[in-house]
Amino acid sequence: MEDWFFETGLWILVAVVSAIVSFLLLRFSMQKLLPRVARGLGGARLLELLADQQKSAAKWTEMLLGLAIAVGAGLAIAAELGADITVVNTRLKDFGLDAGFWMATHVLRSVVIVVLVLAATRAISRILPPLLRTGMSRGKQGTEQDEALKRADALAQVSLYAASAVIWLIAGVMVLAEFGFNLAPLLAGVGIVGIALGFGAQHLVRDMITGVFILLEDHYRVGDVASVGGKTGMVEAVSLRRTVLRDLDGIVHMIPNGEITTASNYTKTYSRVNLDISVAYKEDLDRVIRVLNRVCIDLSESEYFSDLIVEPLRVLRVNSFDDSGIGIKVTGVTKPIRQWEVAGELRRRIKREFDREGIEIPFPHRTLYWGGQSQPQDKSMAAAVRPTTTLPDPGQDIILPADPWVQEMEAQAEGRDQDDETPVRMPEKLMDNLDEIRKLLKRSPVALFTPIDGTLSPIASVPRFARISPAVRQALSVLSRRMTIVILTGRDVSSARSLVGLPSAIYLGSHGLEEWERGNTTIASGVSVVSRDMRRLVRAAKSALGSISGIEFEEKPFAVAIHYRQAIDRAGAREAVLGFLEKSPHTAGLTLYEGSMVVEMQVSSEVNKGTAIQLVVEKHQIKTALVLGDDMTDVSGFNMLEHLRETAGLAGCNVAVTGRRVAAPPELISAADYQLDGTEAVEIFLAWMAAEVG
Repeated sequence: MEDWFFETGLWILVAVVSAIVSFLLLRFSMQKLLPRVARGLGGARLLELLADQQKSAAKWTEMLLGLAIAVGAGLAIAAELGADITVVNTRLKDFGLDAGFWMATHVLRSVVIVVLVLAATRAISRILPPLLRTGMSRGKQGTEQDEALKRADALAQVSLYAASAVIWLIAGVMVLAEFGFNLAPLLAGVGIVGIALGFGAQHLVRDMITGVFILLEDHYRVGDVASVGGKTGMVEAVSLRRTVLRDLDGIVHMIPNGEITTASNYTKTYSRVNLDISVAYKEDLDRVIRVLNRVCIDLSESEYFSDLIVEPLRVLRVNSFDDSGIGIKVTGVTKPIRQWEVAGELRRRIKREFDREGIEIPFPHRTLYWGGQSQPQDKSMAAAVRPTTTLPDPGQDIILPADPWVQEMEAQAEGRDQDDETPVRMPEKLMDNLDEIRKLLKRSPVALFTPIDGTLSPIASVPRFARISPAVRQALSVLSRRMTIVILTGRDVSSARSLVGLPSAIYLGSHGLEEWERGNTTIASGVSVVSRDMRRLVRAAKSALGSISGIEFEEKPFAVAIHYRQAIDRAGAREAVLGFLEKSPHTAGLTLYEGSMVVEMQVSSEVNKGTAIQLVVEKHQIKTALVLGDDMTDVSGFNMLEHLRETAGLAGCNVAVTGRRVAAPPELISAADYQLDGTEAVEIFLAWMAAEVG
């Protein structure tokens, strides 16, 4: 019995299994491969034409081919059992076929080869990825482990593709040999093609091999700041073929891995602050070092920056004697990619402390000497060459003329506008009335409503360049634990969240049309995104105002802003913008808002900053509201607080943010209870309030 099984039964079993596998492969081909071929040849149209007939055609095809497979397997089994199939073979030999022998010796072997290949590729796909993931993530935790797993998955994918290609190539050669193909010419042709492809794709192969080692050795990862191929920026993507960097200008650089000879990672594992501070030669170095170490300790122990600093900042040594001063080196270790933020805050604090201590930071001085000139005999010529302003005496410092924009804004802030003689009631200084604020803070729940540009952040020449200082971020973070922080801005919610970076805050964007709270975004009813008329307005505005230098257009989800901050003649630019909008036929259904050197056309709605404040107060049952504002769009918020104080018993105050560089409108100042002198005063007030409630 055992001998019969190994001599006959085993081949019968192989024939049955091969027939079943062949039929299953046939069904898979009919159901999956044929539609793909049809899609490639004729697209969706061919699929539609075949859709009605596909089921019936596939059914009959499966039946006929399945019958052929069954007959072939039956003949092979009958031959193995000793049955006389001579008549069948004789008939088939007339057509050049020997069914039993051919089925038993070639088709079945080919099927066995395919089955073994499928099993091998399946086994490799199950075994290789876990092995790579385990090996590359061993000993790592947190973010490092996640990055190691990503690299392992990338390498596993490449390895599987390579292994599958090799296995199927070998299997294909074996199957062709079973069918009697002469492989010598085929292999020779493949060799020639391989050589040609090798020459043509050598750069691609080099890129991919280098990419494997980059991933395997963890040179850098997504999110690192690195210098690669002569370009420096943040790594946005790493693949087998290329590395993608984005520099500080937002330019994306795609660098083939094969061209990388040196890679410098600025943020791997940790980063280092390395500052050279220069002081005047007259200063007492021991005193300077004590002051610097005190600043370093205060920064290292502060609530926000202590989480970013790994090794405390300290004075390392007196580093150099320079032309203008003595260089002192300050170093420290931070978390990856945080060194620039820490260094910027350290510079700010050092400058403030040096000013307080009277320590001089040297800078090059230049003295201009004015030589005499011969006097022309012609008095008219003498008048022509005589300077219109008095020149300084030799050795006297020269004072350069002030920035016209600064003069303009200072004139507005100090009430020098000759055309407006209406007196404006100036509110009291907020920092002189902190006792009143202290009383308000005791009545909770408290909410702080604040815009961004002109209040939390100075007005930038271009909106996307606006930045919020770390001190303001830290103060808002502390305040958010004791009160509701509401960012009420003309920016869209996405831009506001990215700039402020406070997850616990409520963001009311587009002057109240958008609300973001705890991951949920809602839009005021009846409001749609930028309409076709608004797009036409933008095109017409660019055509009409494009010749005015310094005008910039900002398209938002519900509005279009026209900024004239960079215009040389700001008054003329503002007049041109307002004149265009007044005559434009595309402003129907839009509301005009005018802010600090910006005119904005927004989708008309009953919602404004005032109604947005009312909704938050009612939703969160706010008892005390502090409302900050700096331009005309904030007047509705001030008026709403006044209304709620009179009708709902809400406590609170309106604070106008003004100053020498920000000319707050008279309507805002008249509605304010207190004033803060610029964004610097806002930073000081927020820090005081954080210390008060924290």
